[in-house]
Amino acid sequence: MRLRPSVFLLALSAAACAPTVDDKGDDGSVGTTPTEEADADTDADTDADTDADTDADTDADTDADTDADTDADTDADPGFSGDMSLAMAIDGVGEDVCLGTVFFEVDEGAVPPIVGEARCTFQGRLALAGEIASVMEADYTGDGDVIAGVATVAVPFVGDFPLDWGGTYDGSEVSSHVASTVEVEGYVVNYELDFDATR
Repeated sequence: MRLRPSVFLLALSAAACAPTVDDKGDDGSVGTTPTEEADADTDADTDADTDADTDADTDADTDADTDADTDADTDADPGFSGDMSLAMAIDGVGEDVCLGTVFFEVDEGAVPPIVGEARCTFQGRLALAGEIASVMEADYTGDGDVIAGVATVAVPFVGDFPLDWGGTYDGSEVSSHVASTVEVEGYVVNYELDFDATR
């Protein structure tokens, strides 16, 4: 039996236009090329790995920074601080008292081990000098907790001059209650220093 030419041409056209069928199954579904599946898997894995790594790094950095900040704040030495007074009687000038504060840090391994500063303001005729700043240093004398040192007092328009001072440090308090005399620029100065600096 001979096919008609028109029927034969229609059959060829239908075959050429038909979609590719997955020959591994018999359900007639249209197949997907291996390249497309590999690209999809690679993109998914890359996104997942990137997100996981970023989250882990961020968490680790945050934890490390927090721990470091907390440790630094906890380990910081608060030092010793308190109110102070420096009473002076200057021949030919008169008497006055300088009121303010002191602050000390103690480092047993340093030389000198006790270092601090004082700031005060005179209450009488010497108030024109403004705030008086002093750098204070002391070391152990070898007699228990007794300490001794020098306070370098900076007086505006006059200059720096040293005042000997002494006291005690018992591990919880730096104290001084001392009276002495010094000559400054030809003037005899009698002074009394008093303070108790605690944590």
